[in-house]
Amino acid sequence: MQKGQLSLEFLLLLLLFLCLISISFFALTKTKGFVEAELEKKEMKKMLLGISSEAEFVCALGEGNVQIVKGKLNGFSLEKEGEILRIMKGDAQFEEKMPCAFYFEEGEYGGSVLVAYEDGAVRIRKS
Repeated sequence: MQKGQLSLEFLLLLLLFLCLISISFFALTKTKGFVEAELEKKEMKKMLLGISSEAEFVCALGEGNVQIVKGKLNGFSLEKEGEILRIMKGDAQFEEKMPCAFYFEEGEYGGSVLVAYEDGAVRIRKS
C-alpha cells in the first residue's frame, strides 16, 4: 500500500511540474513575440528618421547628391501626405515631416533605401 501511495504522489508531482513548465513556455513564447514586435517598431522609427535626416542633408547640398540609409527592416512601404512621409508595416506606422519636397517609388522596400536630390526634390527609392 505504501508503494502505491508513493507512486501516486510522484505522478501528481510530475503532473504539477509539467503543468508549470507548459505555463512558463507559453509565457516565454508570448514575451518573445512582444519583444520582436517592439524591435521591429524601433527599426521602423530608425529607418524613417534616417530617411528624413538624409533627405535634409541632400536637400541642403543640392542637385546630384545621393545618400544611402541602411537598415535591417524588410517588407515596409512608404506613403506621402503633403509634407509628411509615413512608413508602414503590418499594423504599425510612423510619420515624419520632411524638410523639403520629395517623392518616392511605390512598392515594398527592404534593407537599404537610396535618398537623392534630383530635379529640385528629394527622391526616395529602393537600392
